[in-house]
Amino acid sequence: MHTFFEVCKSSGVFFNYFLSGPVEGGGGRHAGMGMWYLGGRWAGPSAPRGHLAWFLASRRQLVELYINAMASSPERLLQQFIEDESSALGRGERGAFYPDNHHLITPLIVRAPRLLSEEDRVELYFHLLRGNVCPSIKTEGEFELLRAAHARVLPLQSEGYPVCTLPRARGLFLFGLDDRGALPDEPPAALASYIGHLAFWRYADSFWHMPGMLKKRAKFVELAQDGARLARVRKVLLGMRLREDLPMATCLWFWSFVFLALQDEAAGAEVIDKILAEDVSVEDGELIRSCLLRYLAASERPGLAARVEARP
Repeated sequence: MHTFFEVCKSSGVFFNYFLSGPVEGGGGRHAGMGMWYLGGRWAGPSAPRGHLAWFLASRRQLVELYINAMASSPERLLQQFIEDESSALGRGERGAFYPDNHHLITPLIVRAPRLLSEEDRVELYFHLLRGNVCPSIKTEGEFELLRAAHARVLPLQSEGYPVCTLPRARGLFLFGLDDRGALPDEPPAALASYIGHLAFWRYADSFWHMPGMLKKRAKFVELAQDGARLARVRKVLLGMRLREDLPMATCLWFWSFVFLALQDEAAGAEVIDKILAEDVSVEDGELIRSCLLRYLAASERPGLAARVEARP
């Protein structure tokens, strides 16, 4: 059961109660005045008038959120997610329950082994994965359930959005296989490797823009020192079909992978040849070529840059 304050905290709503003293933005001392902090705005008796109006218009949503959360136990929330996604999959869609309740569902995923049966956990992981949510796993037994869930996702990957939004490259990198086959010369998937691969993917997918990524070259040089990681990134890039697997030419996780590969000249040369040989639109081809030159300059690979510029 969730308390009112737990629901508010998970929803990004914070409360401050001032018995006395100055309230920031409140214009003086306000003894016994309650202040709400919602979505970056103060609201309450001492808040600016516009913020108070915003709060009054929004509080119904807060109350509805609290009522819904109070009505559902942790087990029931996860079951509702599974039921909603299973129903939606039958219609070739994604469910609506997760987008509205992800802030309540996400903290419960690590508790799933104590809340759900093995069969239900496979269902849970299956629907999370097809929605491109790759959970943290703590035990080998639970990882085997996650692998079973991933095996069920594979036939859906060719359907794409909205049925499956897990990028092929992400599944291939994390689990070593996709619906086209397995990565060559890789050890069997195991919990320890999954944890490491997931940590790198999350880092690769954490950037908001290319300039910010390019400033982190030292970190990518460090990451490329792990030969197994470098080899796996290289294999994933060489196995991609950009027209099918890349949602847009500027996809940042893709360029994180390329940036890592470029820290090794031999791997970088292979990846460049593969990318330039891909069948993509003229517009995407020009954009990819431009991005490659930026990443090669940041990686201090003038020889490889000349190779790109020499290509027609």
